[in-house]
Amino acid sequence: IFLYPFMIAPLFLTSKDDIDAAAYAIENNTLIFIATPTFDSQETKEGMHSINSIGVVGSIMRKVQMPDGRVKILFQGLSRAIIKNVEIERRPAIAFIDTLAYDEYNALRVDAIMEILREKLKQLSSFNSQFPSDLIKSIEQNGNPNRIVDLVSSMIHIDHKMAYEIFIENSAENRLLSIIELVTKEIETSKLEREIRGKVHSKIEKSNKEYFLREQLKEIQ
Repeated sequence: IFLYPFMIAPLFLTSKDDIDAAAYAIENNTLIFIATPTFDSQETKEGMHSINSIGVVGSIMRKVQMPDGRVKILFQGLSRAIIKNVEIERRPAIAFIDTLAYDEYNALRVDAIMEILREKLKQLSSFNSQFPSDLIKSIEQNGNPNRIVDLVSSMIHIDHKMAYEIFIENSAENRLLSIIELVTKEIETSKLEREIRGKVHSKIEKSNKEYFLREQLKEIQ
């Protein structure tokens, strides 16, 4: 799962380090930082991965002990953040972070690009029934370009590396252009899938008709 600042997401913790970190955050009323593993990371003997320096800082809303030994937390993202320093020798590790702000942008240019994105999303919704119409409504009512990018990123098929690249980008314009490119690809994929399904359905219908005709001829004979 890839987390975004606006998300409230359930997470299932299995490692002792993660469970201890969640317990520490709740007991000390501190925030928790969550980042994804680096793409070339290998698990170490301590069971730790190398993690990306940019992730999401947020709070734990709820913590539940599961019967199988796992711990379920409800995490609320608050902001993008970057690790400045980690006291790795401590358990759980304590990170010192800075929140990340997006760059200033030209409102007229960004509004024009957002309009293109909204049109593309309407097209995608017409081809892909799994793309919720209420998301389109939320995007139409939202004027924050970076929130819109995060929202769309969380809904479309996107590989982990690309999701991270868009996530760490500070330019709203660049983020929007990247997401438009991905939505356009998703539209083409949906069109192709619909075309293939239509051809398969036609072939099945033709085969069924031929089968029933043969059976009718047998009965007539």
